[in-house]
Amino acid sequence: VRRVLNIVDPSYRFDATLLWPHEKFTVLFGAFNGRSSPYKGWTDLEAALRLLPEEIRRETRVDVFGERAADYEIDGVKIRFLGPINDPEKLRALHHAADVLAFPSRQDNAPQVKFEALLDGLPVLAFRRTGCAEFIRHEKSGWIAPDGDIAAYAKGIEFFFRMWRRGEMNALRPQIAAEAQAAFDEGEIVRQGISVYTSVLK
Repeated sequence: VRRVLNIVDPSYRFDATLLWPHEKFTVLFGAFNGRSSPYKGWTDLEAALRLLPEEIRRETRVDVFGERAADYEIDGVKIRFLGPINDPEKLRALHHAADVLAFPSRQDNAPQVKFEALLDGLPVLAFRRTGCAEFIRHEKSGWIAPDGDIAAYAKGIEFFFRMWRRGEMNALRPQIAAEAQAAFDEGEIVRQGISVYTSVLK
């Protein structure tokens, strides 16, 4: 078995000039009708939000793209629905207006939504299951919670909230983007793909 990544759209490149301050700690969640799919882990994210201290819930917002629905609140956390996003530039704007990507998926291998976020310098919060945790460095480029451990996932949200509160996120994001750019280098991915074919042909 050989693993070769999909190439990530090169338009996802971190640009520090797109960052701007925002009043609330913003968690981004994206999946086509993700709340209705048991595989995307929305119920795990929802449960983790309820475990956050009240002071964090008051200052946290979740932006959901890929679904249209009425906004609502979870114990003080505003859930805002942005609808389907198909334009890479609009998605980049969401990345730069957020602080972390919540990726609580229960069944994914090499999801583009995670790679695009990392390439844009956005930390990713995942569980250690299937391929969800790959390319995430714990407490560096994101947070990895044990499979199904909702309390540990909530700790990840709190960890990056504290960084945001201390004003440390803008320094972290260029590092995440640089690591991702090296990992998802188009030329290297193409070479890996060619090597699979040449090894079979031999």
